[in-house]
Amino acid sequence: MLSVPLRDREHKNIGVFQALNSLQGGFDKHDIDLAILLCDYISSSLENSLLTNKIIESKTKLIYKLSVAAEFKDEDTSLHTKRVSYYSAIIGRAYGLSDEDVEMLMLLAPMHDIGKIGISDALLHKPEKLSDEEFEEIRKHTLIGYNLLYDEDDEILQQAALIARDHHERWDGNGYPGGVSGEDISINGRIVAIADVFDALTSKRAYKKAWEMDDAFQLLKENSGTHFDPKLVELFLANLDKVEQVYWSYHD
Repeated sequence: MLSVPLRDREHKNIGVFQALNSLQGGFDKHDIDLAILLCDYISSSLENSLLTNKIIESKTKLIYKLSVAAEFKDEDTSLHTKRVSYYSAIIGRAYGLSDEDVEMLMLLAPMHDIGKIGISDALLHKPEKLSDEEFEEIRKHTLIGYNLLYDEDDEILQQAALIARDHHERWDGNGYPGGVSGEDISINGRIVAIADVFDALTSKRAYKKAWEMDDAFQLLKENSGTHFDPKLVELFLANLDKVEQVYWSYHD
């Protein structure tokens, strides 16, 4: 049997390569040299893979912490972001997104309001009705979030940026910031729009009581095809048991 250790750049053992038998009946110097060369390649590939996993894990934690930071600027709680993530996953899975895309959607959905970091606390927490000028200022959080997150070299951040930009667009084109309509709105933006509005309606705020779920479901029906993608509303309403399970599991 031939055994060769797998070592990282700091010469720490990260595994072992073993060959049990040789066709010639034994391992000669050529076999050993070839095994060492192969193990150098395996060690490098394995170390790069471990490093990539660490980077992905760190990026996931960073995205979550950024979404929590946005909550400090608003009345939303961490339970709000959890519910929006799970509601979005319900819709995405029913729509036919891959498991990987659903997982990514769950990770990125809490970033939808990250742009509120750039809006003044006084405006976000103003108890009185906002003026037209103040409402326009609030609307800027979509583009602030997009510009904050977008990275041309990072597909994950690109998807997060689209959610931040698109979650206030409307199916009929009367939303903001771009006034785009229908399938020109990113699919994740259309999904999060439903999840976010439903959770906002069914959550208590300083300025309003929480709606009953049936009333919120009715509003989604009434705004299907105008505010919301009608197909996605249909899928959301077809999974009420899962929606209610999320609601009661992560209720404030």
